[in-house]
Amino acid sequence: EATQLRLQPLVDAAWPAELVAAWELTAAGDDAALASGEWSPEQRDLFVAFPQGAPLPPGEYVLTLRVGDARVGHYPFTVCADEAQLTSLSLALTPDGPGMGHLPDGTRTFYLRYAYDAICPGAPLWVTVSREDETICTHSLSLTEARGEGAVACYRAEGAPLEYGSYRATLTLMGEEVGGFLFLVGEKPVVPVETVETVYQPVCEPLFTALGLTPAGEPYRPLERFEWYTQGVYAGTHCRDLPPQATWETHWYRQGEEVRVHHGVWAGPTEGVLWDSLTGTDAAPFLRYGTYSVTLTLADTTPLSASFRVYSYVRR
Repeated sequence: EATQLRLQPLVDAAWPAELVAAWELTAAGDDAALASGEWSPEQRDLFVAFPQGAPLPPGEYVLTLRVGDARVGHYPFTVCADEAQLTSLSLALTPDGPGMGHLPDGTRTFYLRYAYDAICPGAPLWVTVSREDETICTHSLSLTEARGEGAVACYRAEGAPLEYGSYRATLTLMGEEVGGFLFLVGEKPVVPVETVETVYQPVCEPLFTALGLTPAGEPYRPLERFEWYTQGVYAGTHCRDLPPQATWETHWYRQGEEVRVHHGVWAGPTEGVLWDSLTGTDAAPFLRYGTYSVTLTLADTTPLSASFRVYSYVRR
C-alpha cells in the first residue's frame, strides 16, 4: 500500500554548501529510472514519491544517490506482495486455556487468541467484540514482527457478566477485515409455558331406560314398560364435552323407596354414554313389579330423571 519512501541520509564528512546530489529510483536489474530528483543535507529527509502516487508492484527496487559520476548512496528495498494473514483464531477463558466456541453462563472475562504471518512490522490490528449494536470491548494493537501470536482480554467496562446471546469477534488489519467469527454465551433461558385451563361444559341427552346396551353403548330396546320376567333395566345418557375424571351417581327408586345407589368416575374421551343398571338377585332374578324411577347426576350439571313400570305376572 506504500506510495512513497522517506530516507535520512547520514553524511560523515563536510558537504560543500553548493553541492547537490542526484537520486534515482529503479527496479533491480533495470537501468530505466522510475523517479528521480535532487537532494542536499539542508533538506534532511530524502523524500521519494512513487510514480503517479501509486503503489509499486511487488518486487526488488534500488534507490541510488550520486554526486557527479560517483555513487555516494545505495539503498535496496523490497515491495512485498500482500500476503498478510491470520493463521488462527480461537476463544478461551484463559490466555493458555483450551479453545471453545461457546462460553458458559456468567462469563465476565474471556480471551481472543490469534496467530499471524507475512505481516509488515508495525501494522495496526484492531480487535472488536460486539453484540447487536453494543460494543463489548475493542483493542488497538501494533504487530511488531512479521509472524507471531497473541491474546487480548475482553470484558465489559463495569465488569458485568455477559448475558445469553450471539456475539461477534472482528479483527481488522491495515483497515481491512481479515478475520471474525460468531460465538454463543450461556444457555437459552427456559420460558415457562403458560397453561390455559380447559373449561368443560358437559351436555347430556335425556335419560333412557332399556333392556340392554349395544357394544357401542347405545340403548338396546328402549322401553318405559317392562314385562314381569325382566331381569335387568339399563338407564343412561349420551354426553358431550365430558371433563376427565368426571364423577357421577345414580339413585334407583321403587314405589318411592330407594333400592340402589351407584357412584362412577368417567375415564373415557370427552364424549360417551354414562349408564347404570338395576338387576335382580340370585334369590329373586326378576325385578319386582311396580313403578320405578331413576336419577343420574353428573357433577355440576342438572340431574336427569326417568320413570318406568314393571308389570306383575297375570295368571291366565
